[in-house]
Amino acid sequence: MMTLIPLIGTVLALVQNLIVLTLGMKEGAIWYAPLGFGGVLLAECATLWAAYICTRRFMRSRQALILAGSTLAILVFGEIALPVSTFKVLAQKARRERALDRIQRGEARIEIQPSAPGRRRFALAYTLTFPKVGHYLTFPAYIGPPGNRIFGDYDMKSHPEYHNEAFVFDARKPYSFTVVFETGDTKVDFSRESANIDVCDGKDAFMACRIIPIHLDALRDAAGPGPTPDRPVK
Repeated sequence: MMTLIPLIGTVLALVQNLIVLTLGMKEGAIWYAPLGFGGVLLAECATLWAAYICTRRFMRSRQALILAGSTLAILVFGEIALPVSTFKVLAQKARRERALDRIQRGEARIEIQPSAPGRRRFALAYTLTFPKVGHYLTFPAYIGPPGNRIFGDYDMKSHPEYHNEAFVFDARKPYSFTVVFETGDTKVDFSRESANIDVCDGKDAFMACRIIPIHLDALRDAAGPGPTPDRPVK
């Protein structure tokens, strides 16, 4: 029982340092500065097992409780010492994903546009409302599974500033986007396919993203131009 506590602590310390170690492995940087990338992990492991030995040797009662508290304290100090830890990144990513989940998609409209015979062209217009002020990367919607996707293009005549990475979106204000699709010769079952909007909160290595689907079943009965409303979805 006592041995399990430092073993579990060692595993948690390894997981805690995993991102730092991964960054150090890029281009072999860890071999030039091993203590810079692995120093905290080595210190944690050495302290964990030193605490285990001291507890077994000098403590006569409540050994497991004391060792568990020492292990937790060592992991907490390691968390503070690390510039970036797996637990911090996971917590931040979960918080950022919750913020993206609060993005509301308003009414969507589909307008069939003129195109060459045998081809289909349509514009998809929709609104997004963001939960808080900030920079958001809104990528053009796409249709289809991986490897056979049709990517739309933004209508840059309407609100081109939205697609500038420096643009700051206000909270609780609807923003309109229009994406134009040209299906070409690709056969698309509009009764089953959805247009997927990809929204991210940045371009850093730990960015969070959310896919917001828009069902295109209204297209199957569309015989000409004219907007067709779609159900609002959060």
